[in-house]
Amino acid sequence: MVSKFFYQYDKALNTRYLSEKEKDVKTKTLKPIMRTSYNIEEEASKIYTRKSFLIFQDELFNSQRFKAHKTHEEDGRKISWMGIAGKEKPAYEVTLGRENNTISCTCCKFEFIGFLCRHSLHVLAKKSVLDSVMQSYVLERWMMNAKSRIVNGICVDEGPLETVPSSLVMKHRLMRWFYLVAEMGSLSIKKYEHASRRIDNIHQELQLMNDDDCNTEGNVEPNSLQFLIARSATYCF
Repeated sequence: MVSKFFYQYDKALNTRYLSEKEKDVKTKTLKPIMRTSYNIEEEASKIYTRKSFLIFQDELFNSQRFKAHKTHEEDGRKISWMGIAGKEKPAYEVTLGRENNTISCTCCKFEFIGFLCRHSLHVLAKKSVLDSVMQSYVLERWMMNAKSRIVNGICVDEGPLETVPSSLVMKHRLMRWFYLVAEMGSLSIKKYEHASRRIDNIHQELQLMNDDDCNTEGNVEPNSLQFLIARSATYCF
């Protein structure tokens, strides 16, 4: 039963890897259709992955529907209440810092998912500072070359698994592995219950183990958990 699970897990990894490779090729070879006249749209298409660009593009396109109902200055910042043209509500408060060109919105889209919202993009476009400010709000994890970089020690380049990985490295690899288990386990109640039982068993077994029970010689069995962790280390989520 466990071997079957490991097989299914490795199969899922390969499927995900091939899917990501296919998306990478489309991102680098197919040019998306522009929907606005802003220069930043085309520049963003060269930086973002295709999926990320479509999210940004949708926000940029819809920013044209908004207008500022009222604005005022406060401590070197310009605060604007944004709403859809012809409607007073809902309204969002957008704050633009004059000196350092920082921007924030009460919808908190950037804080939650890492993309500037349509309300902020409208203000930046009107102030003709969209291109310059955008550079500070494009997160590395949405870029085409994100996988080729090591970000905060989490994503690692493909290569041999070190004999004695650090506690932090092992933790990150386990987090990536259990993230995939959580994704698969949430697809149905049957898979959820199965994953829950297995994780509970693993938890109980780990509590009974001593630290010196671990294999310190670096020998990895092909079907072991450590092998799967090493296999998953080449994927970035």
